[in-house]
Amino acid sequence: MMRAHTWSSRPVSGTTPGASAWTELEINCLKTMCAFMNADGGDLVIRVSDDRSVVGLDHDYRTLPKPNRDGFENYMINQVSKIGDLFLRYVRFRFYEVDGVEVCRVSVQSS
Repeated sequence: MMRAHTWSSRPVSGTTPGASAWTELEINCLKTMCAFMNADGGDLVIRVSDDRSVVGLDHDYRTLPKPNRDGFENYMINQVSKIGDLFLRYVRFRFYEVDGVEVCRVSVQSS
């Protein structure tokens, strides 16, 4: 059974861009990806809230050295690598425009 989860979080205020501003989002995204790998897989949609309101990745892009979808994908790949490079084969990132802003869908296969 495929599971779907959405995650949207506001960056922590007063933090250095590209550093700890991502902490809450990173932790929750990685936890969800790990849970999907340990179960039957699933999809995580980043920057769409549980009530389906679209936040978008624009603010997140601005916190990165390469402020675009490629920079975001590279950043997220690096985060997954922290738990182990072998898990990268179970994760695929896709980007979609919804209501004029970009969101990221992370498809996670069962490991």
